[in-house]
Amino acid sequence: MNEIIMKFRGCVDENMLVCNLIDYVEVILLHDKFKKLGFNITNKDQEDVYIEIIEADDQQLLDDLERYLSLNEKLEDIKLMLKRYDTAIKTHQEYKFLNEDFFGLDKN
Repeated sequence: MNEIIMKFRGCVDENMLVCNLIDYVEVILLHDKFKKLGFNITNKDQEDVYIEIIEADDQQLLDDLERYLSLNEKLEDIKLMLKRYDTAIKTHQEYKFLNEDFFGLDKN
């Protein structure tokens, strides 16, 4: 069972490296750029703001929006992966408790 956890941990760590500090900084900088230009992106009205940016008919803004959305999608994927990792660890700990402490079975 520990081998499974180590393998899973390795996959999570590898994928975490894909989304590095530069990605976080870039999404913050793009968000700040949009805000300074009057496009205040919030969870509540993000789709409306995206439409405003598209309607501005500025190729650089469109490129920035595409990059911003791509980075946010990458961050959401990692957030989901971390949630799954947390669930897997908790499941492993519960399994280990039941087998070892409760039933006195397999100590491996």
